[in-house]
Amino acid sequence: MKKETNIKIKTPEEISLLREAGRKLAAISAELRRSLKSGMTTLEADQMAENVMTMLDPTILRQPIEEEKEDNTRNRYPHYHDW
Repeated sequence: MKKETNIKIKTPEEISLLREAGRKLAAISAELRRSLKSGMTTLEADQMAENVMTMLDPTILRQPIEEEKEDNTRNRYPHYHDW
């Protein structure tokens, strides 16, 4: 008896988007590893991460929709599905 799974096969376009997101994440992580210093505040680290993301891709940060503006700490940074 064949076991049923819920695995969705990705389209070539989805695979391309995942690869692009992975490249962006790797570049951001590498730059942050080089730039973060001991003693930095989390605010400084967050600002640095935001600067690195926009430097690598100015379109990477999304604008929160109206309902999300109230909770801007959660929605300040992009979600993986927005890349």
